[in-house]
Amino acid sequence: MWTDDDFDVMGWHDNSVHAWGWEPWDPDRPGENVLVLDLDYIVEWVHPTEAGGVFSFWICPATLVFANATDLKFDLEEQGGIAMEIDTITWTPEAAPSGASGYRKWAIEGHNFTFEFSGRGFEQYLRRPPVHAGSQSLSLAERGGLSFDRRGFAAIP
Repeated sequence: MWTDDDFDVMGWHDNSVHAWGWEPWDPDRPGENVLVLDLDYIVEWVHPTEAGGVFSFWICPATLVFANATDLKFDLEEQGGIAMEIDTITWTPEAAPSGASGYRKWAIEGHNFTFEFSGRGFEQYLRRPPVHAGSQSLSLAERGGLSFDRRGFAAIP
């Protein structure tokens, strides 16, 4: 599991988003919403071994969770299909509601979509060990379908 403490060493450029959801964090604590994304996380870009070659990738299915997310704005421009790839994830400090601390204004910008919201931070779970692939995304069969599971592959029996 990675958190926002790891933000500076992580990157989401060209990570495919297969599904996203907006859900209550805990039924006993209404108002604490969660933005959750099912994505293919590119762990490593592998440079070509010969001139003119193409990149390959170490990639795995992952769940990216933003708890305490509020004020969600979502924009999607459908362009002959709804493939979603992240370009960048950025944040800026923000005044927290009700005196809470650590809130940030987050932006997940894709090639054809944008999520903007306020929240404290994130957790990201790699659900399967990375595999070496010739493209930047995995098929549904390769990734084990869609999932918002919040357990890393080492924790899955």
